[in-house]
Amino acid sequence: MKKNLLALFALSAFNFVSGQIMFTDHESGSFGMTNFNMRCMETYNGKIYIGGGDYNPDSAKVGVSADGATGTFSQDLSFSTISSGKDDQHVNVLKASAAGNFLFAATDIYADDSHVYRFDGSNWIDFGNIPYPFGDSSWYAGITAMETFTSTGSNDSIYIALSSSGNGNINGIGTCIFRTSVNNPGWVFVDSLGINDGSVNDFSVFNNQLFFCTDYNTRVFASATGTNFTAVSDTGLYAGSFLQEITCLEVFNAELYAGGSAGGQTFAEIWKTSDGLNWTQVGPTGINPGFDVDIIKDLKVSNNNLYVLGVEAMAAFQRNSQNASSSMFGNQTQIYSYDGTNYTQTDLNSISTSSDNGSWALLSYQNSLYAGGPNFAVTNHLYKGYFPPTASFNLSNDTTCLFSSITGYNTSTGYDSTEWFINTNIVSYIDTTPLGFYSTTGPDTVMLIVYNGPNSDTVSQIVFVGNQFSVDSINYISASVCATTPTNYSVFTSGGTSPFTYSWQYSGSSAGTQQTITLSPAASSTLSVSCTDHFGCTAFSSGFVNVLSSTDIVGTINYSSGQVANGNVYLIKQGASSALYDTVSVVSISAAPAGDFIFTGIPAGGYIIRAEANSGTYPLLVNTYYGDHYLWDSALTAIHGCSAADTNNIMMVELPVLTGPGSIHGTVYEGIGFGQKLILGPVGVMTNVIPGVPVKVGKNPGGAIVQTGLTDVNGQFDFMNLPYDNYKIYTDIPGYPMDSSYAVTLSAATDSLINLDYYVDSNSVYIDLTTAIHFVSKNTSSVRIYPNPSNGQIKIQTVELNNSKGLIRIFDVSGRLVFSSKENSFQSNSIITIDLDANEISSGTYFLEIPGTPEKYKIVVIKN
Repeated sequence: MKKNLLALFALSAFNFVSGQIMFTDHESGSFGMTNFNMRCMETYNGKIYIGGGDYNPDSAKVGVSADGATGTFSQDLSFSTISSGKDDQHVNVLKASAAGNFLFAATDIYADDSHVYRFDGSNWIDFGNIPYPFGDSSWYAGITAMETFTSTGSNDSIYIALSSSGNGNINGIGTCIFRTSVNNPGWVFVDSLGINDGSVNDFSVFNNQLFFCTDYNTRVFASATGTNFTAVSDTGLYAGSFLQEITCLEVFNAELYAGGSAGGQTFAEIWKTSDGLNWTQVGPTGINPGFDVDIIKDLKVSNNNLYVLGVEAMAAFQRNSQNASSSMFGNQTQIYSYDGTNYTQTDLNSISTSSDNGSWALLSYQNSLYAGGPNFAVTNHLYKGYFPPTASFNLSNDTTCLFSSITGYNTSTGYDSTEWFINTNIVSYIDTTPLGFYSTTGPDTVMLIVYNGPNSDTVSQIVFVGNQFSVDSINYISASVCATTPTNYSVFTSGGTSPFTYSWQYSGSSAGTQQTITLSPAASSTLSVSCTDHFGCTAFSSGFVNVLSSTDIVGTINYSSGQVANGNVYLIKQGASSALYDTVSVVSISAAPAGDFIFTGIPAGGYIIRAEANSGTYPLLVNTYYGDHYLWDSALTAIHGCSAADTNNIMMVELPVLTGPGSIHGTVYEGIGFGQKLILGPVGVMTNVIPGVPVKVGKNPGGAIVQTGLTDVNGQFDFMNLPYDNYKIYTDIPGYPMDSSYAVTLSAATDSLINLDYYVDSNSVYIDLTTAIHFVSKNTSSVRIYPNPSNGQIKIQTVELNNSKGLIRIFDVSGRLVFSSKENSFQSNSIITIDLDANEISSGTYFLEIPGTPEKYKIVVIKN
C-alpha cells in the first residue's frame, strides 16, 4: 500500500546550538599501507579495524589500530596472506558478530568472485564459496552490505548482499541475499531483488526483524525469519520527494531511521518509523544551509544522540577540489547530532577539507565518534570526535586531619584521563586515590578534572582539615586492680575539635565508646583507646592493666568457752540498694581446727559476715555479725581486697538461760519489690513468704537479746519459754532497715501472742502493709489459726477441743457466708487445712467460725 509521505522540511527550521563534541585529526595518509583507500570501519577485541583497497587485483586490505585509543594503524598481514591471489579489490564491509566472537570482512572483485573472510582474533579464514545463481560470478560487482541476525529458534547467521554489475538485470534477477552460520560456512541463497532495485546499501535489525534498503527504487525490505523479504515501503519513498537512494539505516530511540540522497539536488532526506511500516519525514531538506549537501552517507548512534554524516554533491566537490586552499565557503563533509528534536552542527570547520571524496563512514567507540574516508590530497582522513565527559567524585570523608589522608573515588563518565588537585597542586592521575593533606589547616579544595581528548569537565569539593591532637593520660591505667572489680577508666586529651568519639579495646574486644568506661577485668591485658575528633583527627594511647587474682576470707568463730565447732558462716555481698544485698556463699564452721572458716577466691568488695552456731549444740549462742553485733546495721563491713587473704574473727553473742510460760509467733512476708535471696537453694512453695530471715527477741528497754532463730520454709518464726517481761521483736535482713517493729508484753493475762508478722518491700521492713488489715492477737483460744495473714491456705490447729463436731464457716465483713465445710470431728492437736484458692476467696478480711468455741476468729487473706 502506498504511504502518505509529507514534504520534508529544512534543517534551518530547527534550533541549532553550538556542538559540544570536539574533533581532532586522528590519523591521515595511507595508514601504513600502500595503495589504500578506506571504505569501512569496525571495532573488535578492543581495537579499531579499517577496510579498503584500490582498483587493482589483490589490493583489498585490512588495517588495525594498536589499541582503541591511539591513532597508529598497521596492515593486518595475515588478512593479506589469506586473500592473496583472489582478485579482491576492496574490503567493502567489516562486521563483528552479535556475540563479539568473530570479525567478518566482505570484498568486491576485479575479475573473479567476491569473498567473505572470518577472523577469530588469531587467524583469518576464507569463509566458503558463494553459490552464484543464474550466470557466472563475473556479473556480480561485489558485496555491498553485511549484517548478523538471529531469527526466532535459529542460530546466529551472517547475511550479505551481492550486487550485480548490470543493474541486477541478469536472467531477471537483481541483487541477491545469502546467509550462513557464523560458526560454520555454508552459504545459502535467501532472496533476490527486482531488476530495477539496484544494490543493497545497508542492513539493520529492528523489532526482531532484518531490514535492508536499496538505491534505485528507494525501497526498504524486512523479514522476521531471515528467509522471505517483503517491501515495507514501496516507491512512495521516491514519489513526491527528491529522494533517489536510501543509503543507510540506524535504530535510535526505539525507531528505525533511514537516510538518503537526492541525486543532483541540494538537499538530502531522513525518514523514521516506529513499526517498520509507516514512515514519517524528520528532515533535512538542506542539511547545511551554507553549501550544497545532497547525501546522507551514514547514521550512527553515539552518546545518546543520532549522528548524521552528510557530504556535498559531486558538482560541489568538483568546484571545491579546484581550490586547494579551501578559501571557498563551505566544506566537503559535515556532521550533525540529533537528539530527537533538534539538529546540531558539530565542529563545522575543523573536520573536513575540500579534498575529501565523500565516501565516508562513522564509528562509535569508547566515548568517541570516529569519522573517516578517502581524501584526494592525503589519501585518507580519520577524525576522532571526543564527547564532553561528566565529572563527579565521592570522598571517604569531608573532614580530615593534618598529615592524614582520605580516599577520592572517581565516579565520572565518558572520560579517558584524570587529574586530582588539592587546592592548586596536582596530586594524582588515578581514579581511586589517597588524598593527603600536609600543608595547612582549615578549608582545602579537592578538585577533579576529567578529560576526553580535548574536552574536559571539572568538579570540586571543600574538605576541612583539622589539627592533630594527643592523649594526655588514661587514669588508673598503671594501677593494679582486683579481678572482676568494677574500675572506671577515663581518657584525657589535649587539642582537637569536639565532639570526640572513642573506641576502647581490652584484650582484643570492644570495651566501650564513651570517654569514661567501667571495666571489670578477669585477667591482665592491654587496655587501649582511640580518640577521633570532629575533623577525623585521631589520637591513640594504651597501657597494661595488671589484674590480681581473688583471695580468701578466713576467720575463727569464738564464744566464751572457746571455739564454735558446729554451725555455718554466711557471706553477704553489700549492694547499692536493699535488693542488691545477697548471700553469695555459705560455709561450715570447722570442727578441727575448731571454729575456723574459709571463703575461697572471693572477689574484692565489701561484705557482711554472719555466724550461726548449731542451735542444738549451742542453744545459747545468738547469730552474730563480724564486729560482734547481733543486728546487721551495727555490723562491721569486711573490706576485702586481693593482695592477701583477709582474716575476720567473730565473737558470738550469748543468750541468758530463760524459762517461762510465754510464746511469740509470726511470719515474714514479701512485699512489693523485694528481690533478695537469704538462703541458698529452694525456698518452698509459698513464694510470698521469706525463709531464712534471722528474727531476734530482745529486752525492752535495753535490747539485750534473749532468744534468736530463723524463719522456716513457710516464713514463720516461733519463740517459746519466755518469762513474763517487755520485749521487742527484731528482723535482721542485711540491707533492710526496720522502719517499725513490735514492742509487746507477756504476762499472766497475755502469755502467748500470734500474728506478729513483718513485711519486706524494696527498701525496708514493716509491721503492716496498706494492702491488708493486721491485728496482734492474744492467743487465748483453744484454736490456733496460721498463717494469718494467708496467701491461699490456712491451717486450723485444735488445742483443747475433744470430739467437737460441726461445720467450719467463713464470713466476709458484711456477714455474707463465703465458705462452709463438711462436718468435721475435732480432736486435741488435730490440724485441718482449708484451701482458700479452691474456694475463690479473694484478698480481704474475713471471720472464721469453729464449732465448740464461742469466738469468731479474724483472718486476713493477702494474695500476690
